[in-house]
Amino acid sequence: MQPDHNRTSMSTSTMIKYIRDMVVTSEMASILVRVSPVYQQKTTHLVNPPRWEYTWRRLSNHIGFRRDWRLPMTGNDPPSSPPSSVGPGSGEPHAGTGTLIYGGIETAGTIDASRIPDATAGVPDATAGVPAPDPVPPQLDPRYVVQRELGRGGMGRVLLVFDDRIKRSVALKEMLTAEMAESGRKSGASSRMNRFLREVRLSGHLEHPSIVPVYDMGESGDQAFYTMRYLQGASFAAALKACSTLDQRLLTLPNFRDVCNAIAFAHSKNVIHRDLKPDNVILGDFGETMVVDWGLAKMQGDSHEVDLRLAEEIRHLQEDDDAGKTQFGTTIGTPAYMAPEQAMGQLDRIDHQSDIYSLGAMLYELLTGAPPFAGGAVAKVLLRVVTEAPRPVRELVPEAPAELCAIAEKALQKDKQDRYATCSEMTRDLTAYLSGEKVGSYQYSSWELVRRFVRRNRVLVAAAALVLLALAGTAAFMTRAWRQESRAHAVARTARDRESRALAQEQAARQVSETQKRNAQTALQQKLVEERAAKYRLADAHLARAAHLFQEKFFLEAMVYAASAALHHPGNPKSPYHHPGFCDGDADCATLTARAHGFFVMARNSSYFAFDRAIHEDDPMKLALGLPLRPQLHASPDGRFVMASVREKRIRIRDLATGLVARDLENLPEPAQQVSFDASGRLVVSIDSAGQLRIWDFATGAVVRQAQTELKNTFWLDYRTGSDDVVAATPDGKLARIDVQKGSVTALGPGRPLRIKNVVMDPAGARLAVTEAEGAVHLLDFARGSWSLLDTGGQVPGTGAFSGSGKRLVLPTPAANAVSVYEAPDWKPILRRNMIHAGGGFFLNQVLGMDFPAESFLGRSPFYRFQLVDADLGALQNFHFWGPLSLAGRARNALLILSSPTDILVYRANPAALSSRHSRAEGMVGLIRTLSSRYTVTGTWSGTVRLFDAADGTTRLLGTPALGYVWSAALSPDERLLVTGARDNSIQAFSLPDGAVRGRRLLDAPVTYLQFSVDGKKLHVGTLTHMLVLDPTTLATVSQVPSARVFSNGPAVDASASKILWKIPGGDEAEPVFAIHDLESGKRSELRLPGEKPGSVTPVLLEGDAVVFQGRDHCLGLIQLPEPRVRQRYCGFHQTMATVAISRRRNLLLASGDDQTVRLWALDTGRPLLVLPTISGQVANFDFDQTHILFEFGIQVLRLPLDFSFADLSAADLMKLAKATSGLCLDGTRLRPAPECTKTPVR
Repeated sequence: MQPDHNRTSMSTSTMIKYIRDMVVTSEMASILVRVSPVYQQKTTHLVNPPRWEYTWRRLSNHIGFRRDWRLPMTGNDPPSSPPSSVGPGSGEPHAGTGTLIYGGIETAGTIDASRIPDATAGVPDATAGVPAPDPVPPQLDPRYVVQRELGRGGMGRVLLVFDDRIKRSVALKEMLTAEMAESGRKSGASSRMNRFLREVRLSGHLEHPSIVPVYDMGESGDQAFYTMRYLQGASFAAALKACSTLDQRLLTLPNFRDVCNAIAFAHSKNVIHRDLKPDNVILGDFGETMVVDWGLAKMQGDSHEVDLRLAEEIRHLQEDDDAGKTQFGTTIGTPAYMAPEQAMGQLDRIDHQSDIYSLGAMLYELLTGAPPFAGGAVAKVLLRVVTEAPRPVRELVPEAPAELCAIAEKALQKDKQDRYATCSEMTRDLTAYLSGEKVGSYQYSSWELVRRFVRRNRVLVAAAALVLLALAGTAAFMTRAWRQESRAHAVARTARDRESRALAQEQAARQVSETQKRNAQTALQQKLVEERAAKYRLADAHLARAAHLFQEKFFLEAMVYAASAALHHPGNPKSPYHHPGFCDGDADCATLTARAHGFFVMARNSSYFAFDRAIHEDDPMKLALGLPLRPQLHASPDGRFVMASVREKRIRIRDLATGLVARDLENLPEPAQQVSFDASGRLVVSIDSAGQLRIWDFATGAVVRQAQTELKNTFWLDYRTGSDDVVAATPDGKLARIDVQKGSVTALGPGRPLRIKNVVMDPAGARLAVTEAEGAVHLLDFARGSWSLLDTGGQVPGTGAFSGSGKRLVLPTPAANAVSVYEAPDWKPILRRNMIHAGGGFFLNQVLGMDFPAESFLGRSPFYRFQLVDADLGALQNFHFWGPLSLAGRARNALLILSSPTDILVYRANPAALSSRHSRAEGMVGLIRTLSSRYTVTGTWSGTVRLFDAADGTTRLLGTPALGYVWSAALSPDERLLVTGARDNSIQAFSLPDGAVRGRRLLDAPVTYLQFSVDGKKLHVGTLTHMLVLDPTTLATVSQVPSARVFSNGPAVDASASKILWKIPGGDEAEPVFAIHDLESGKRSELRLPGEKPGSVTPVLLEGDAVVFQGRDHCLGLIQLPEPRVRQRYCGFHQTMATVAISRRRNLLLASGDDQTVRLWALDTGRPLLVLPTISGQVANFDFDQTHILFEFGIQVLRLPLDFSFADLSAADLMKLAKATSGLCLDGTRLRPAPECTKTPVR
């Protein structure tokens, strides 16, 4: 609501009558009125000056004013003398200026520990100008140790004391005795005591953070005292005076709101302050805001006589006419900040709204730098307070915020009904302004509302611009309706019932505000939930991408996507997007990080190459990229250096270990056409475009030999291992052998001109293959000096390659969609496969022989994809796009990629790819049993048994295959007898270490469990129907134990060696009973799982009396006998568990399942650590040393180290490790090679 600045001032005659009434009735008892000449003239007929003075003196004698004060009748009287001050104290200074007020005693000046003068505003000393006596330590409670006097007034003083009981400094105010307060007046002890007690009780009644609290009260002799908080700081008035601009003063607005909160609290306790002004507000050194000086406060409901008694008790008055000082009498307060009813001395009308007026005056001063009415005589100020409306704030300070101006001007209304109804209402408007919300007392224009909405909803407004244009007509209508509604509200607010309507509107606004806040909080929470859900979906998508890439053998690429899945998963504690409780019991969510880590580990250990570095050339290399295809990268024989074939007058050789230039051969007369090292790596050979041959000493960079040849435009140049020869070829059919020691050039050829398409050198240096444009492939045997022709079936092959041993030649024939393998010595095709088939395949047009892994090849497709294959063309690993060129080269145990004219990528051989492949079997692996530190047995679904001997690192096939799945195995204590059991009911015994078959027996049920006794004289055999005890030497039955199904879904890889468990048939399926049979003693006990619902799989009894069962929810439960309670659960499986094992250190639980996974949990916490992909998920086990995991991966047994160092990394660091290992980075969903990872992608 905008205040009315046009309110008619009180008429002259009314004012004169009011002043006359005040003089006649004694309500003028303490008002200082300096009447202006016009008023003096109008009041001359009422009373002459002697009568004025006589009347005033009688009133002052009655109330207790200074008797030597004279009433000035004109504006020319000299000003009063300034008030006295208390002398300085002692101590070290403290920075800052301000005012401390304790219980009505004001200590002003520089706030320090040594000088705190007393400017006793509101309680002036009647002996002004007389030096105050030195403080005399009072006889107080021994609890309080006096440190110094802070200040004193007419009836009391404030001391800084140390509370020895609580060990803190507090301010203590004591009531002075008549002798200590000797100042020319003798007040009754009873009056002083009454006022003192009244002040204490009022202060103690108010407990608020912004009101100085009273700690204690007591008496010592005839002296009363009380203690309160000791506060250091500056007054609000001093803070405002220190501000030179509006912006600086607005910084104190939060402090002013704290004042409003404190007054609202006091009003809630029915206490009104009646002397609010900036001097009575203290801003502490540490952000406190305190309202002080409650000496004139009044409890609402007190009678008029209470104020008159208070005026009778005060008995003193300011000696000057400063309107900023507190006045006493029936006009109680400070004129500059008084409400009109307070200025007129209408004590019965002074209530909480009078305080609201004073708060409005303080806010007015905060905005303008001065109170609404200030300066001149007190009577003039009082007259202006009653009759004049304050100047609008924005006339004085145009840049003042309109909302704050409205708040101040509403609080300063003459009519109490036009002010704020409560101080809390004013506080809410201030809080709304500070928080950027709408201020209820300000009437916003339409443009202001639009600006506020746009400022608070910039994105929404921008997105809805087109909609707003379409709704412009509707908006105009709504704006007009809103304006009409606003005018109606304004008219309603001026009506007699505006108070009730304002309360209803305030309540509605509060509800709307609370609803909006709740909606905003709900929207924010929903936004966060949706963001986390989006991150989870992204993580899940990247994990699915990693799984697909891993299945397709894109191991480096899968590693990056797996790390990205872990990075974006909100359920991953290591992720920057982690949110506690995100998964909330969702097993798939809880295991996503473990699955991502599983693919990361599998991909890192499966990749045959790992990224080492990128070598960058500042200037793009001038490459010859046309036909015929020429080798672009040439590595030294020892694999330490590399150089590129560039058409430049220099040859730059770089160190592969550092990427730095090791030798720069400059100043060639003509650009080099092709370069090569010799077989020793000590010489560098180059042929330029003019056919000039140069041979350089690599160590010195000097030319040691040169000759002119006919080998112009040489496109192929390579050294021949084991010789001093380098072979060169040109497109026009010239083929020559160059002796690098002699510098001689000898022509090579089958005796007729050749149309050379490409040339391939045997890595062993024994043969050379030359392919002609028409498709003929000629083989040169260097030892025999003879040429032979390969049978290619009339097809034109692409670029082929010899294997590392030189015994095989691989030739792709893209037109025939085939790749063929030729083998020495007759070089007939031994293998031919279609490149593209119904199941997919890989199209190749170039092949490069690799030395790692042995006898492998790297094939390149026209679509910049690469495939690493073994000697039988079995896929080992695939690689994606490596850059715009993606040309491959070979170095010893390294792969070189010319990514672009400026970048060479170096990939090193990864030995973990070989060590992780433990062994290979003839069929699907179904059993892995680590029997001892030396022997590990592998059984297959096809019935074969393989024995891994750690003594020599070999794997051998034992006996003849069984007719069914090999399920179990046992080793005698002396490690000389191995027994295996299969699903075809057979048992086979083998002697060790030779592996010879010792015996075989058929039983009447599939064999699922085998275990030797401690002495090796008994063999315990479990089947799907019963238990047997056999003689190990003859396999004859010794005894039979009736039982039931022993192990139902997977082999016993870590079963107890002394006990066995099976389900007792015929019981209640809801609460089954299990038997535990001791193999040595034959004793049997029962196990029940109360409250649990085991699934169809029989629980497994492991070493250490640990029982693991699977519930119907597929979660595993762990029981530690003899207690049948579940100690921990392990969730994540979607299908039936196959095998389970616990590490000997009792910290890990390993299980495989029919959902084609192997899962590893922390035993104590149940936290998923790894989820590894497998082919069938049939079996997993720890190795004997408990340092690796052995698990089935189709026909292979994989061996992964139990190294969780990567799990200690943050998700961001894991992503960095994936990038560093793969040489790839993820840009959104697209992979980029390392050189492009630091570039800004082109959109």
